Amino acid sequence: MSQHSYDVVIIGAGTAGQSAYNQVVKHTSNVLVVNAGPWDTTCARVGCMPSKLLIEAAKYAHASQHASEFGIDNQTRIDPKATMQRVQQLRDYFTGHAQALVDQWPDEHKKQGKARYLDANTLEVGQDTICTKTSIIATGSTPRIDPQWQQALMHKLLTSDSIFNLPALPKSIIVVGNGAIGIELAQALARLGVEVTLMGKGSDIGGLSNPDLRKLATALITKELNYIDHSTIEQVYLQDDQVILHYQRNQQSGQVEAEYLLAAIGRESSIHTLGLDNIAPNYQTIKGAIQHPLTMQLDDLPIFIAGDVSTTQALQHEAANAGRIAGINAVRYPDIKQFEPYTGLSIVFSQPQMATAGQTHQALEKAKIAFACAEVSYRSQGRATIQDKNEGAIQLYGCPQTHKLLGAELLVNEAEHLAHLLAWSIQQGLTVPQLLAMPFYHPVLEEGLRTALVRLRAQLPELAS
Repeated sequence: MSQHSYDVVIIGAGTAGQSAYNQVVKHTSNVLVVNAGPWDTTCARVGCMPSKLLIEAAKYAHASQHASEFGIDNQTRIDPKATMQRVQQLRDYFTGHAQALVDQWPDEHKKQGKARYLDANTLEVGQDTICTKTSIIATGSTPRIDPQWQQALMHKLLTSDSIFNLPALPKSIIVVGNGAIGIELAQALARLGVEVTLMGKGSDIGGLSNPDLRKLATALITKELNYIDHSTIEQVYLQDDQVILHYQRNQQSGQVEAEYLLAAIGRESSIHTLGLDNIAPNYQTIKGAIQHPLTMQLDDLPIFIAGDVSTTQALQHEAANAGRIAGINAVRYPDIKQFEPYTGLSIVFSQPQMATAGQTHQALEKAKIAFACAEVSYRSQGRATIQDKNEGAIQLYGCPQTHKLLGAELLVNEAEHLAHLLAWSIQQGLTVPQLLAMPFYHPVLEEGLRTALVRLRAQLPELAS
């Protein structure tokens, strides 16, 4: 057993941990990163990148299958093995890039192992005791798994961490969970020729908060799937190497069968394994974010928290920013500073895409904030019609007092780009008239935004001069 002392200890080497490290080493070389898993990122290995690779393959397959609508005649053949090989090859490329960044760190800055707090300034890693002035928790999250399912299905139970390791596309799959991950993977697999059953507890899929847009999204996205809503799973088991799932829906029993079951029922934080209850008993039952959102500090302790470990939304850009803030404040402690958070930005890479920017419809109503709402259907939008993707709608929310744009919910093709424009505008505090003073080219999808802005302006009272 040995004892070591550091200025800053970072627990976790993912996106948030790497971002924190980059800030800390600007001020001290007496830093240690303790990591229990791979030295890369969730995004590169099992998250953003492999999922988008699968979605991109599905996009090409779907376009090829519908090319006849443009007068192009062809035959589409999907190679299940080649599809997964490309996903894995490029996944490994992105993972290797993340690993290469960590490989450049000095060896004395890295320690493989599982950390556990003994007190606010002392950690135990294996047989070593580590003292530190400050520490940063950036241990991320893992997919939530029902232990009974795991025992019953064994290798036939997949999560977003394991599905991208399949040697070939499955013939059939049951996707449990109608949130962002479940929707993205279910639709992509269906477009790649996999027989997909999507199961959800409620009626509408996740991704948006406005009830009307949620219903429209559910109708558009699940039309390619066998969607079983309002379902409660009663039992799962293997029979002849097939997954058998029994469920209840509207007081009626049902059964589905598939080659695999994908559990997309959320992610769990690893924060409960770190021994924070040794610091204070109230940390035994942590639910949700516990750090200050503007400083990342845990109460008044010399501990900072960043990334997926403290949020239900695993967003890479938020994790990187939280890591940056935590890193800056860890070396400044106790003279910490507050940072303004990013404007909300969330994207589901379905077709049509779902996105939110700024405050959502639900958030505005919950906070009892007065707002005007304008909606535009993309059914007749020019560029969307040219693309044969004229479906969905957008909603914009504005402040009657200041005329500032407050938020937006989008259900359209290429919503990822429109959402960025809107999030940037909201973060800058732009008003609806200011946005309408910007140029809008023709014919582009952004013209739909202009129509929505015009309608929103018509609902806003004249500002006093």
